[in-house]
Amino acid sequence: MSFATVSTEKMDVDFLSDLDDELDSYEETWSRLGEYRAGFKEFEQEDWIVFRAKPYQFEEFLEYWDATLRDQPKDSDFIYHVLKDIDECKVYFKEHFCNDCICAKM
Repeated sequence: MSFATVSTEKMDVDFLSDLDDELDSYEETWSRLGEYRAGFKEFEQEDWIVFRAKPYQFEEFLEYWDATLRDQPKDSDFIYHVLKDIDECKVYFKEHFCNDCICAKM
């Protein structure tokens, strides 16, 4: 059956392609944020004594996600929020844990 058969005009659905691209972008953003949160949760569940023995792992985690999210398109307020949290964690980390960590050399 064609559009002419039912006496209607063909609809312009080009906007659906744009919508699909936008949804793909949001899906990628949320997927990355899910990965970040899962990694952060691993640190939350560690015993303090274990965390304190290897603070460089948390520092490397923060550096990785800082670089990863800064390269993301800024199409979500959540990315800004997470980057702000990462910056705050890095400042706290630097003040309380950096003796011979990577950030001490910054």
